[in-house]
Amino acid sequence: RIIACRICTNAWSDPPPAGKSYDSDDFHGRFNYIDMEDLPKQWRNGLIKQIKIIRRFLLPGSRLLEIGCGQGLLLEALKKDGYKVAGIEPSVSGSKKAAEKGLDVINDYFPSNRIEGQKFDLVILSQVLEHINNLHFFLNHLAAALTKNGKILFVQTNWKGLMPRYFKSRWYAWVPDQHYWHFTPKGLAIILERKGFQVEKVEYYSLEHNNHLLSRLASIVPTLADQFHMIVKYEYHQ
Repeated sequence: RIIACRICTNAWSDPPPAGKSYDSDDFHGRFNYIDMEDLPKQWRNGLIKQIKIIRRFLLPGSRLLEIGCGQGLLLEALKKDGYKVAGIEPSVSGSKKAAEKGLDVINDYFPSNRIEGQKFDLVILSQVLEHINNLHFFLNHLAAALTKNGKILFVQTNWKGLMPRYFKSRWYAWVPDQHYWHFTPKGLAIILERKGFQVEKVEYYSLEHNNHLLSRLASIVPTLADQFHMIVKYEYHQ
């Protein structure tokens, strides 16, 4: 079951996932994509939209960390833009492929003692937060990894979008055996603001749906999309 809170609008899987090891999993690898140009249209355009958000808020030379970076498709593009990029990826094969591209990617989970004490101007989490059981613990470590007024870019599914409402249990992004949480922009903002983060920008976009008619409709009415990009700033308290 997916249970939702009528007040905050977030939802959660019931029962919660039993816990999964991502060491042997390589999400991107199963599709054999080499770079962004190989991606399906909506997926590729979503990454381009994320890059544009980052350009708008951070100058080249800023230090970026992507948690759950896979093979480093986004990091590779950002490196070409002049950003100083690093990644952390639990998948052995995914992190290896990223390293083969010359990217600074370590094979580990966040938080990791291998980057302890390092500070970043931006941390990127694309479809990661829903996999985290203890949000309080995780967000505290995220805050500790940021420079003064550092930012986080969240890329999350919006379970109140048009596609999940239409497909219901057939919507492919529920993944209740792995996802503890199911967010909305409003609900995620409530969680983050309580932890000292300030929302700076929210944009809507769709997951990959092979140009489905309803997915195209969501591009006309953005709030109906089943994915959102949220960039937040941390109010530094040290």
